[in-house]
Order: sequence, then structure tokens, then C-alpha cells
Amino acid sequence: MGVIIFLSEVLSKILIHQQKDYHLYDFIEDAIKYYDQHVFSSKFHIVFLMNLSKFLGFYPDVNNNNYQYFDLQHGFYSQTKDSDYIICDDDLECFNKILGINFDDLSTLTLTLVQRKKLLDNIILYYRLHTENFVSVKSLEVLRKLF
Repeated sequence: MGVIIFLSEVLSKILIHQQKDYHLYDFIEDAIKYYDQHVFSSKFHIVFLMNLSKFLGFYPDVNNNNYQYFDLQHGFYSQTKDSDYIICDDDLECFNKILGINFDDLSTLTLTLVQRKKLLDNIILYYRLHTENFVSVKSLEVLRKLF
């Protein structure tokens, strides 16, 4: 239940000024159906947010994904730390794991509790950097306590 509350709060913040988008609607509907019909996964919300960014226009540019840094502010991989919003090392490895993952692959995705929390923090920051009204998510603290 905490995941659904968290995702509904996120959606309420980012879908304020969206025009009709049937592909986005279908994605959200299919994701909710998947969540309802499958065994719970503590990684569902992470994969949901990353895949949602495709529909919002700021999915990471996966070109050069062999580079050692990812710039959250600009949404691309880099060979240098030219931004205040760089992820690297284990954080980048976890970030890379979720790119291209769909819900059916959740069981193959291995992340520790610490990795999930850090990855979610990075994704939330990524959303903050790319959407106007995404300042704070109150239900995030509840979600952190659950997972």
C-alpha cells in the first residue's frame, strides 16, 4: 500500500500540466495492473519511475553508458565530473541495472536495501532536476521505513 501512495503522490506532482497522452495513460494503467496481479517486489517503484521518465521526456541518454559518470542534471553519461549532480561507482552500477528493465524482469534485478534506498534517492533527485513541481515527496519517508 505504501508503494501505491508514494506513486500516486509522485504522479499528482508531475502530471499537473500534461496534455492527453494515451501512451502514458496505458503505461500507468498497465503498471498498476501488474502491481495488483503479481507478487510484491521492493523494486517495483524504482523501475516504474525510471520507465515513467520515458513518457515525460527525460529518460537517460544511454549512449556512452560505458563512461564512468552519469550526470543527473543533464541526463547523460560523461567521462568527467562537470556537474554537481554526478553519480559513479556503485551508485552508477545500480542505476545502470534498472535501465531497460521492465516489470517482468523485476525478479532478476538484485539490489540490497542500501542500494535500493540510494538508487531511489538518485531517481528522486533526477526527477527534481527535470520537472518543475517536484519539490518534495512527503510519502517518501513512509516508503523508506517500509523498505
